[in-house]
Amino acid sequence: MNFQTKMVVAKKLLGLVWKRKLYKKPIFRNPKKLYNFVTANPLKDTHPTALQVEVTSKCNMKCEYCIHHLMVENDKPIGTMSMEQYLEILDRHKDTLILLHLQGQGEPFLHPQYGEMVKEAKRRGLMLLAFTNGTLLNAKNRKMLLEADFDLLYLSFDMQDKAGLERTRIGMPYDKVVHNYQQLVKERDEGKYSTILAIHAVIYKSNLDKLKDRVVEIDQLLKPDVIIPTSLAMPGGDEKDYTQWYLRVGLDKEMVLELPNTLHLSKDINSICVSNREFYSGRGLGICDKANFIYYRWDGTTSFCGERHTVDCDDPVKGVREAIQLMKKGIVPPQCKMCQYLPPALFDKTLKESNIHIEN
Repeated sequence: MNFQTKMVVAKKLLGLVWKRKLYKKPIFRNPKKLYNFVTANPLKDTHPTALQVEVTSKCNMKCEYCIHHLMVENDKPIGTMSMEQYLEILDRHKDTLILLHLQGQGEPFLHPQYGEMVKEAKRRGLMLLAFTNGTLLNAKNRKMLLEADFDLLYLSFDMQDKAGLERTRIGMPYDKVVHNYQQLVKERDEGKYSTILAIHAVIYKSNLDKLKDRVVEIDQLLKPDVIIPTSLAMPGGDEKDYTQWYLRVGLDKEMVLELPNTLHLSKDINSICVSNREFYSGRGLGICDKANFIYYRWDGTTSFCGERHTVDCDDPVKGVREAIQLMKKGIVPPQCKMCQYLPPALFDKTLKESNIHIEN
């Protein structure tokens, strides 16, 4: 990301902070807590400052590319977390917990007590974020989110037209999702609530030439605060083709592509639009950012990663520490092999050790 682009992004971010009055959030009024959150170190901290809690692994859609189906194929049971288990987890980390990602490999609004879970987390002063497919953003759930001062909600809404979305995101009622999100934005703005409403989108090879136009269309249609397009070819250099590796692990070839470092940033676009690749390009032997979250599945079992391999571990804090120590030595942890989120140098090392040929 060049200097000019950084300035554009910084200006828009500051504008978002001002527009949504984020400076009034409790964490900004507590310098010590903010400092602890920003400087959190999984190698030193006894308990994490951030958790991801999978309140349910059930979903009402069957997206072609989603890792959800792998849970069934790998004999991972599908279920819903009890309120008792949820409260026990929050109590376990109450002294250090600041941020809670309240959703895992499922649609969170399918949980019958999701509203109660949100309110309990906010009662404890936690920052909240989640992803949703938008199908259940009805009037009741929208009111709950806004009145609870939910911090950041992502809508999964890929960079395709209506026909493409309904074809790949099987079970998606496009018009209903658009209406739900539009109403949420309208109600948020009219009520002057602070919730940040974002779009998270997967990009496909087949319509990459229409990407910029689609970004503008989605911005005008849904009016989110932030659009974050992402592809799966994040690691490594721009010259390499990782298709062979991704196909081997069962990913849709249409999703395997290299994005431009930064997408078009225009004054006409309401949102900030950058790709996930921005946050991975140029990284050396650093640590995986996923390790800053400890992942709790719906049944209370733990992992230090919520990605497709969901690493099992009896002590996730210890597991995170051991993995990071290996990464800092330039070693790929056994549980992290074949993961697209590894820093580039470690990702390339995994490829070599797996004897996978990569086209230049």
